[in-house]
Amino acid sequence: MRTFVLGDIHGGFKGLLQCLQGVNFDYENDKLISLGDVCDGWSEVAEAIEELLKVKNLIYIRGNHDEWGLKGLTKNPDFFRGMWSDASNWYAHGGKATEDCYVRRPDLLEKHIQFLKDSHVYHIDEKNRLFVHAGIMPGVSMKNTPVDICLWDRNFWYNQYAGRNDGKDYFEVYIGHTPTINFKGIREPINRRNTWNMDTGAAFTGKMSIMNIDTKEIFQSEELRKLYPTELGRNKSTYYSTNPYQ
Repeated sequence: MRTFVLGDIHGGFKGLLQCLQGVNFDYENDKLISLGDVCDGWSEVAEAIEELLKVKNLIYIRGNHDEWGLKGLTKNPDFFRGMWSDASNWYAHGGKATEDCYVRRPDLLEKHIQFLKDSHVYHIDEKNRLFVHAGIMPGVSMKNTPVDICLWDRNFWYNQYAGRNDGKDYFEVYIGHTPTINFKGIREPINRRNTWNMDTGAAFTGKMSIMNIDTKEIFQSEELRKLYPTELGRNKSTYYSTNPYQ
């Protein structure tokens, strides 16, 4: 069995297919650990989740956009309450594409809500490799780490990028969440200390990335904006131009 780790998807079903086909992924025998954020961005969230569900050995890690997607798709009243609700942020950062996807595919809505509910906040494998969407608290066990840190934190990656080793409690750490394209325009997964950042900006102007965690061989899709030439993904967000860290 080979084990692969996959960066943020953001509704980019076509990029997901290219990644899986590019590594000749075996849906029955290989393992896929997806670092989350299948929601919000490009128009094919439902198709991407359906493809993930074909993988027999799938570990899906929940991302912050998946959390938003859950609240939006289940019509959580607190999420939509007030003019400056969390839902307004969701819409501004790709959530409308997720909502519209299930207007088109209502038959898949309940099934996919359950998929997101069943997702893991983090995963630690038998070799003490940690998989989490966003961040950790150094010196704090994952079971005692607040969910918001796992889904939203960026300080861990900023510190790793700067040369600290806040992930030293683990053999390796794999994260997504903070696009590598924000760091000198790097378009491939970045390794700092024992940590790999796999979010290579698929929601924006980058590509989707998959890596064999044992050999460290990387395959990337085409740029998602080329796969969805009539769409803007999350590039349409006016907020992104001043703060690309949602």
